[in-house]
Order: sequence, then structure tokens, then C-alpha cells
Amino acid sequence: GPTSSTSSSDTKCLKTDKSCDVVCKCHDGYNGQACLVEDGELEKRRQIRSQLVDVLNNISTYEATSRETINARINVMLEITKFTDQLHDKSLNKVVSMIQNGVEFSVNSLSSRDTIIRFLNVYDNLYNEFVQRTLVQQQRLDSVFNIEHLQSVIRNIETYIMKEMIVDETPVHVQLKNSPFYY
Repeated sequence: GPTSSTSSSDTKCLKTDKSCDVVCKCHDGYNGQACLVEDGELEKRRQIRSQLVDVLNNISTYEATSRETINARINVMLEITKFTDQLHDKSLNKVVSMIQNGVEFSVNSLSSRDTIIRFLNVYDNLYNEFVQRTLVQQQRLDSVFNIEHLQSVIRNIETYIMKEMIVDETPVHVQLKNSPFYY
């Protein structure tokens, strides 16, 4: 069969320009970071991840929330969000809602800083995909994403981390690869 290929932009980024990102764009019919996944395979993967998100969301609704269940949910979210291009739009929004609910519980139950940082890691996995899809949807004028909701999640996490830093005066170093927020 045909092999994958990418098209590149004529735009150039300097190493010193932190606001510039180089992104490969796949030709029609190919997807993924290396443009190796055909449309049909991508849809199968999205269906599987959607089912995983739905199951996690349902379990989160019926299961009593504790620090242990929050940590287990974070682990599942980290795995599900490793390949964000394999998530349907609704699944992305569900994961953002689960992050919000988990952060609220964690803040109210005075969970550890590590728990909150792990939520930031899930957010970091989602960030580029969420922004990319938001821009595409805005161009189509039928956006199903709520960027304000995602921003409110981050503000809650930031507030919690800042309050905890003030209490114990221990600096927090979080390495996020995608998010424009630095701590």
C-alpha cells in the first residue's frame, strides 16, 4: 500500500523563538505524529479510547471518591491521554470534566501536592490537542470545546499549588512539555 508522508510549512522557527512551534501536517488519509495511521485505523482507536473514557466516567459517577480512587483515576487518565489524537471531541471534554472534579475533590480533601501535579500532567497531555482542535473548530464556526472550562481547571490547580507553596514555602518544579504555563 502507499506509505505515509507529511507536508511541511515554509515558515521557519528560530531556536530562540519560544512562541514558535514546528508542526508536521499529514497528507489526507494519514494521521498521528509520524503520519503512519490511516483514517480507518484512527477511527478504531478513537472508538476504543472513547469506550475507556466512558467506562472511567461511569465508574467515577458511581464509585465513592477517596484519595485512593482519585490516584487510580489519574493513572487511567494518564494512559488514555498518551495519544490525544486518538480521542473523540466528546471524550476530550469528558476527561477535562474529570480533571475538574478530581482537582476539586483533591483540594477539598487536602490531597498531596503530588496528586495535583499528576492532574497537571494529564492536562499537559491534553493541552496541544485541545488548542489545535479548538482552532480548527473555530474556523468551522461550530466549536464544541469550552476553552474557558479548561482554563478554569488550570486556575484551580494553580491556586491550590500557590496556597500550598505559601504554607510550606517549598518550591514546586513541574516539568510540562506542552503547556504554556510554567511553575
